[in-house]
Parts: sequence; C-alpha cells; structure tokens
Amino acid sequence: MLERRFILALVSSGSRARVRRQLREHEVAAMFRTKVCGEDAPRRKPHPAPLRMALDRLRLSPKVCVYIGDAPEDIQMAHRAGMRAIGVLGGSPVPARLRAASPDATIETIRELPNLLRNF
Repeated sequence: MLERRFILALVSSGSRARVRRQLREHEVAAMFRTKVCGEDAPRRKPHPAPLRMALDRLRLSPKVCVYIGDAPEDIQMAHRAGMRAIGVLGGSPVPARLRAASPDATIETIRELPNLLRNF
C-alpha cells in the first residue's frame, strides 16, 4: 500500500460532501493524511493555492512531492507549486490536453503508480 511508504494527501476541486462520499465508498479515506476540497482553498485549480494548502498542512516542501492527476489543470497546478506531476491517461476526459500540459511522467492507470514511484 502506498500510504505505508509515502505521505498521501488528496487535493480535489470537488465538494467536500462528494469527496467524502467517494472516499467512503472506495474505502480509501484513511489513506490520506489531509484532504483539500473545492471549498477549502481561496483559489481553484490550476492556481497552486489548493496544493500549497496541503503542503502547509503536512509541512512538506514541493521539491520532495509529486502530484498525480488526470486533467491538464492538475499538471499546471503542480508545476506552478514547484512540484513534479504524473498524468493518469486512462479515465482522463481530455488525454490529449493532459499530455500537452507536459507532465513529468504519464501512466495509463493508477495501478502503474507504485512501479513508477520506485524509479521516480
């Protein structure tokens, strides 16, 4: 499990109610040390404010973190915050735009993430 080797946070533009419901449904809420939802930050993606909020809560530097997302705004937000970004192409509503945002790496599915992180 990733949460045993890494500190995980969730940054979503979704509402807190929706995010909580989805995390419960998928039984992954406990994996994340902090969660930043759409109504928490003063600005929305691709502005880095939501990501900076998570970094502040965790007291981490962006240089030691990586953000995983499926939209070009995710990649832009991570880069603007000084963080590397991984794009998940499978399930992305806009895979061509995601690639065009220049993620530092891409994967087809989230299942590929543990192997990528070993070498990242």
